[in-house]
Amino acid sequence: MEVFDNAPLWTFFLGVILIALLCFEAGYFQGKRLSKASAGQSEAPIGAMVSGVLALLAFMLAFTFGIASSRFDERRLLVVDEANAIGTTYLRAEFLDEPARANVKKLLREYVALRLDVCAHPEHVQDAIAQAESLQQRLWTEAVELGRKRPTPISSLFITSLNDVIDLQAKRITAGLHTRVPAVVWYGLLFISALSMVGVGYYAGRGGTRAWPETLILVTAFGTILFLVADLDRPSQGYLRVNQQPLTDLARQIGCK
Repeated sequence: MEVFDNAPLWTFFLGVILIALLCFEAGYFQGKRLSKASAGQSEAPIGAMVSGVLALLAFMLAFTFGIASSRFDERRLLVVDEANAIGTTYLRAEFLDEPARANVKKLLREYVALRLDVCAHPEHVQDAIAQAESLQQRLWTEAVELGRKRPTPISSLFITSLNDVIDLQAKRITAGLHTRVPAVVWYGLLFISALSMVGVGYYAGRGGTRAWPETLILVTAFGTILFLVADLDRPSQGYLRVNQQPLTDLARQIGCK
């Protein structure tokens, strides 16, 4: 799927429309050629089969859109959870002694700024992950030192909240980079789409008319839906982005630069 992911969305959209039109034309010429040999035969079975394939295509589109939409919602909720976890850790850092208190707060501010920066520049995501892990290691070193020197319930609460921050980093990486619409689903959807366009073209060829306005409307609507699915499935590209407002509000509250 690397070639598919690297292609701009507008290229994907135009490619889908072009391939759909080519499939329609292939079906049309085949249907027109065979219509002469089977003149007088009923078109009802063919129409029923084309309707069945289109219904299957609608099911696959709804299924794939549901997967992409659920992944998008998961990423959106993880932003809220991460902002809450970092904010809680920042507040609990007030109970630490100096200089640990100031050091932990400084590291958390850097961490939030890094999270916002990678959302604005997703092309640097791998470097941002390495920097985030480095900040987490420094924060955890402070937590280990605190746990050894002051093993109190307050220390335990701070360590627990910091552990949540680290866990949410892993969850966001998984949801953003690895949890995608499976490739086999994409292949199946594209195959059924091509088959459907061939069927529609074949049925039109049997009738002897292309019906270009209706065909263009169908192909454009189909391409638009696939465009939306692909956009939802690309966390760092496209027009549908997860709102980072919870992290932005947190950065303002804790004084990030």
